[in-house]
Amino acid sequence: MHPLLFELPAFEAWIAGLLLLLLGGVFFVLGRRVKEGEAADSGSLWLAGACAAGAVALVAVNGFSGLLGPLPIRWFGILVVLGFLAGAKVAAMRNASRGLLSSEESFDLAFYVLLWGLAGSRMLHVFQHTEEFKGDPLKILRIWDGGLVWYGGALAGALYTWYWLAKRGKDLWAVSDSYALALPLAHAVGRVGCFMAGCDYGKVVEGGKDALPWAVHFPNRTTDEGRYTLVPLEFSYDVENDREVWLHPAQLYLVLANLLTFGILLWVDRRMAGGSFKGRIVALYFILYAIARGIVEHWRGDADRGEYFDGAVSFSQIVSVLVLAGGILMYRALAKRGRREAAAG
Repeated sequence: MHPLLFELPAFEAWIAGLLLLLLGGVFFVLGRRVKEGEAADSGSLWLAGACAAGAVALVAVNGFSGLLGPLPIRWFGILVVLGFLAGAKVAAMRNASRGLLSSEESFDLAFYVLLWGLAGSRMLHVFQHTEEFKGDPLKILRIWDGGLVWYGGALAGALYTWYWLAKRGKDLWAVSDSYALALPLAHAVGRVGCFMAGCDYGKVVEGGKDALPWAVHFPNRTTDEGRYTLVPLEFSYDVENDREVWLHPAQLYLVLANLLTFGILLWVDRRMAGGSFKGRIVALYFILYAIARGIVEHWRGDADRGEYFDGAVSFSQIVSVLVLAGGILMYRALAKRGRREAAAG
């Protein structure tokens, strides 16, 4: 487990500013590239403006010759991008095969959902750990140091998806089913990044690998580049007894849970494509993920995510219960509506 893939050497601020301006230009072109009679894509135009503002801020703060970096390229970021691409491809294929969205529309929506999801995940973490950011508010932007809460991202991503679809008059539940199907696959790949970084680590396994053959050890040695992983020292090495500490691979448990969820949803979607009601995959995703997350939380060791009742229940387990209840109610309501529509049609 090593979080760092490679490191870019320090470079002058004007280079970063130029790259941001070029990226902003791409977003601007995408935002203006619309069919006759359609409005410009406001999301792309906002991103173009943000890139331009970022370029100006970089040069203003650091000067043209000021140095930035070195810039670490981490496995977490690479795997989040790979997960996004895999999930976006699955959603695009389903949308295209059912005439819901074009491939271009599918990838556009997926990109914005990724941005909103990352923002929502980070904001929920900040809300849970406000003291951590009071002295250094810019730390909020350093997501590579860890600190993303999945439920915050899921909520933000869902709200933006529904806004985007409603604005364009698309079939809300049918398209949402495509992204709900793709989500656990993307999440599974991203969770491998958590494993490489050492965040969201598991509980200590008393007895080590003799007690649990698949237990894992995360190094915590300090180097010139900083900490080897995000695992605290007490979850890496027992100083008092001079021995390594072994943990449940909680990140990999969630990888397996998400892959299983993806397999179940794919089977349901294909087997019941003809007689299924719209929104079935969305509701089933919430139900299955809430169950899986609630179970895996039992083996999580990072107590800073919030625990209650003397550590018996975590914040995410409380949210999982609410999501499970909401998913069941959603499933029943959508199934009832589907039966009414079938009877009327």
